[in-house]
Amino acid sequence: MGGKPALLTHREVETIFHEFGHLLHHMLSRVEIRSMAGTNVAWDFVELPSQIMENWCWERPSLDLFARHFETGEPVSGRAVPEDETRARTFRAANAQMRQLGFGFVDLLLHVRYSPETDGDVIAYTRRLIQEFSPAPLPPQHAMIAAFTHLFGSPVGYGAGYYSYKWAEVLEADAFHAVP
Repeated sequence: MGGKPALLTHREVETIFHEFGHLLHHMLSRVEIRSMAGTNVAWDFVELPSQIMENWCWERPSLDLFARHFETGEPVSGRAVPEDETRARTFRAANAQMRQLGFGFVDLLLHVRYSPETDGDVIAYTRRLIQEFSPAPLPPQHAMIAAFTHLFGSPVGYGAGYYSYKWAEVLEADAFHAVP
């Protein structure tokens, strides 16, 4: 923009690839029932194409297609992915997984078990649930649920289906690693 290079972080490139996976899913859908095209598929599949695309940000052949030094234009050198990037990718992966599992657990229990009469304040209830998945004590004012629009504010509505992100990761890993 304005003659300046787009200096993207690796995470930003990963996000672009993720969203591009959704775009490809829409563009390449060929179905008889149009309402089942693109991301209108079952929740356990909707994230698979986008998560598969994220993998290509870690592969040397795909990086060589676009990753260039902003001053010299030379391909970014190194191994498949520099070792520090690979370590960064998995740093605190267990924490991220527990966080995602906590979100799914909260979503499920809010939709199938929560009752204001027996469980009380929804913010306190969800804080107690999320605490089980957190590596550190949550502050008393923790109210993540108030801003968690995926569960209630989205026109799509997950309705106890937030776990689908984790399931899509399983499907994606199997599919990506099946490719020779």
